[in-house]
Formats: sequence, structure tokens, C-alpha cells
Amino acid sequence: MFRLFAPLLTLVSMVSLAADPEPAKPADAPAAKPPRSRILIMLETKVVVGKKLTGPASEYQHDDDPNTVELVMLGRDDPGPSRLSEDGEVIFQKGKRASEDEIHALLDKAFDIREQREKEAAKPSP
Repeated sequence: MFRLFAPLLTLVSMVSLAADPEPAKPADAPAAKPPRSRILIMLETKVVVGKKLTGPASEYQHDDDPNTVELVMLGRDDPGPSRLSEDGEVIFQKGKRASEDEIHALLDKAFDIREQREKEAAKPSP
């Protein structure tokens, strides 16, 4: 039985070697990872309650977790409306009675920023 399979295995290995005479060339650069869609970003992001605000909102240190958006209550003496931090990581909510529409608009802006970051990271570097 081995006598029948040995020539067959030899023939198959010779054909496979002859089919690819040149070894595979390594790629010049790894392929860029495509950006995640907005829905995937939203599914992977958690909205969490942030640390207590002890000073001005501009000095708040966020948790550095790219998969969270922190919701932080502004103090009574803080001037201005509810707002989003520049990097889109923290939503500062003015009072406990901020409207749902206001919070949804801030969340939309946060996800816009995250989506833009994804697109920029997926661009090939020159």
C-alpha cells in the first residue's frame, strides 16, 4: 500500500513546488485597518459616571479609557451650560435636570469626534 502512495505524494509535492517557483515577497507596509463604523464604536463605548468634580471643569482629569464617555455633574457655581470636553471624552452636565435632548446632542458630538478619530487613524501615513 505504501508503494502506491509514495509516488503519488512525490508527484503532488513536485506539482505544488512547480506551481510557485518564486517565494512570497513581504509586503512593503502592513495594510491599514479600516475604520470601525459608528454603530460599532457606539456598541463598544460605555457611558460611565465620572469622578466628582472638585475644581473647574477645564482641570478635570478623565480616565484615559478610549472606550468610555464620562458623565460629570457640574457644580452649582460653574458658569455656562452643559458641554463636551474638547477631546469628546467627558460630558459636563449642568444640574440634574438637563434635558434629554441636550444630553443626546452632546453624546452625538462625542461619537462624531470618535468616528473622526477612527477615520484619521485609518489613513495611510505618507
